[in-house]
Amino acid sequence: MKKFNLVTSYTPVALSTLNDDRANYQLWLTQHGGPADVTVGLTNFDDVEAFHKKFGVPLAGTPSFLDDDANRFRQKFMQEELDEYNEAYMAGDMLKAADALVDLVYVALGTASMMGLPWQQLWDEVQRANMSKVRATGADDSRSVRKSALDVVKPEGWKAPDHRAALGDGANWPTFYASTGGNPVGAVFPSTTFDASQGAGVPVESVVRVPADDTEGGV
Repeated sequence: MKKFNLVTSYTPVALSTLNDDRANYQLWLTQHGGPADVTVGLTNFDDVEAFHKKFGVPLAGTPSFLDDDANRFRQKFMQEELDEYNEAYMAGDMLKAADALVDLVYVALGTASMMGLPWQQLWDEVQRANMSKVRATGADDSRSVRKSALDVVKPEGWKAPDHRAALGDGANWPTFYASTGGNPVGAVFPSTTFDASQGAGVPVESVVRVPADDTEGGV
């Protein structure tokens, strides 16, 4: 991903809505050497999905585990970004630390996108559960497994996130063979045959959804 140096003389316009903010960013980007055709979605997850579709990254159409090779690739990717954040912290470099955090979230969202997870529905359930927690009374709070005064803990009667409405009960979660361009039932995949591990890309308009009766990929 190409990086652009900030221009110190640039002053952002006061913005009142998310769409205005993104439009302002696009304008700034084109004025300072960025691509004119950049698209910015309504949410971070939309942005990542647009990125994946632009480059033909295979996306599961239903909640699925990634195959072993793809899973190892994504785990290594996330660990690399976490390591970069730690290196930036140790070096006292705020610019690199911030960039590493954004990249870490980008890769995590990308993994969820490839797995076909209904992200907003999952997020909302976790948010519900998190907002019903309480602040730890101190590092010695018995409810704090992290033993930190900064911790937020589970009070008595707390209800954990329940993702069964979004994901089912786990009886038939398939494996999505992203490493070989596989297409389990309901998968989203490029209409041309390719090996995803080779980084083959296709335009957005060639991404299609496969109906169950036309699918031959493994599950």
